[in-house]
Amino acid sequence: PAKPELVNGYRTDFSIHNCELHGNHAYLTSGDALEIIDVGRESPEHVGNWRLTDYDGNYGAAGFGVANLHDMYVQRERAYLAFWDAGAWILDVSDPANPTHLGHAIEYTPEELADPPQGATLEPPGNDHYVQPNDDGTILAVGKESWDLESGDDSGGPSGIALWDISDPTDPTELSYIDPVPVPEGETGEYGGYTTTSHNFEIA
Repeated sequence: PAKPELVNGYRTDFSIHNCELHGNHAYLTSGDALEIIDVGRESPEHVGNWRLTDYDGNYGAAGFGVANLHDMYVQRERAYLAFWDAGAWILDVSDPANPTHLGHAIEYTPEELADPPQGATLEPPGNDHYVQPNDDGTILAVGKESWDLESGDDSGGPSGIALWDISDPTDPTELSYIDPVPVPEGETGEYGGYTTTSHNFEIA
């Protein structure tokens, strides 16, 4: 551990916000897509990707500010994607060269994202920032990176974590919502109250 050495690498032409290593494949965020690299060979090679437009071409009219792949999680041949205001998506990645759509949990339609409401990039209900399934893949937790800034008073504050039933991944159903920690009485801050979200979390 005191002397790490570079074993191999793969040079991308895009920035990477986060990644997951699953078996012989690295799953990378590239802004508008999930990129999949086979790292189990002598020379790592790009083998597949997936974009919202692979599901519906109308997402092409949505700007990067409201439809970007911010984070993801890979478990048991499924990839869970947090696409900001475009929602949380579930892919079958059993064939990494050909990821396919299983289901999604969205707040806004592609048409709404093409002409988003004022402040949509930071305001609830969207901004799916981080996703993680539970151990058996029946519940998906979606952390929100948004704040009720429009209220302009102490009723504002951060979003929490939505829990979805994904026992049928083709038809996610929202179960409940974990509210953020309440602002102590009499305490205020920028935008009114706390602006601290969970950011990321871990299901145990």
